[in-house]
Amino acid sequence: MQTYPDVSRCGAGGSLGRPTDRHGAGGHDTGEYDAVIVANGHLSVPRRPAFPGTFTGEEMHSHDYRTPEPLSGKTVVVVGMGNSACDIAVDLARVAGQVHLSTRRSAWILPKYLLGVPTDRWSGFFTRTLRLPTPVARNLVKTIARVAVGPQERFGVPRPRHPIHREHATIGQELLPYVAYDWIRMRPDIAELDGREVRFTDGTAVTADVVIYATGYDQSFPFLSEDLVAGAERGARLYRRIVHPDVPGLHFAGLVQPVGPTIPLVEVQGRWIARVLTGEVALPGKEEMAREIAAHRRWVEASFVGSERYRLEVDFRTYAGQLTADMAA
Repeated sequence: MQTYPDVSRCGAGGSLGRPTDRHGAGGHDTGEYDAVIVANGHLSVPRRPAFPGTFTGEEMHSHDYRTPEPLSGKTVVVVGMGNSACDIAVDLARVAGQVHLSTRRSAWILPKYLLGVPTDRWSGFFTRTLRLPTPVARNLVKTIARVAVGPQERFGVPRPRHPIHREHATIGQELLPYVAYDWIRMRPDIAELDGREVRFTDGTAVTADVVIYATGYDQSFPFLSEDLVAGAERGARLYRRIVHPDVPGLHFAGLVQPVGPTIPLVEVQGRWIARVLTGEVALPGKEEMAREIAAHRRWVEASFVGSERYRLEVDFRTYAGQLTADMAA
């Protein structure tokens, strides 16, 4: 096995260009390979929404947030409603002058513990022990949460219009009481930025010192040619979420967002890729690949809210079962 510090480009023919000192500074050495596996992940390039106007205070992404102390006494707007957004809002509420949490559609909030038991233990019991479908399990957890904690709207957090099984619920023990105490103020989506003023879609506005965007990440493949990236639709058009349909030798590992843990699923992907490369798993033709990709896309559209966050979504049990069945065939 050879290890290289970087890959600068990858072409459709399986050629890799990598920096090398062999030809002097800035030189490149190109090699031809039967297969290329892309495993650079999808949680490293921060995504920022484009709002009208300009904010003249401090802006940052949750990717760069570390501790609350530098923002002590400041008015902060946190954009987003996922785990990172809510964790940061709770963290800042202890030291900031005021924290505002801005969300387009709100989210279902589940406590970390339900009746003294970690929430994921409840989910695991319903899905693994009782073998219930994921939507049913999520609704059962939501029902237990409402009984144990109460409806989130009573605390001041808007109830989402979409059912809980159409999103990844946000897990947080302290958000609901912090909103009830007015330590965190809920706000709708941002309509416009004007200097230090942040205006919201309900007509209200706040003068803020800092805006923190907890708005997820973009897929980035700077070493792939743009035609390869566009052809794969940045991960949304891959057979079994792994194989580029136009370039069968190009594989992606870890370009999934599962309902469940990611790393064990990537291990299954790795075993599947190994069997494809050894010929133990045969890839179908392009037409069958296209049908499988289209079927998965319909499932995503029917199962989740329309958001970039869910374009790489898979159900852990279903997807792992598909790959395992391929390897057993």
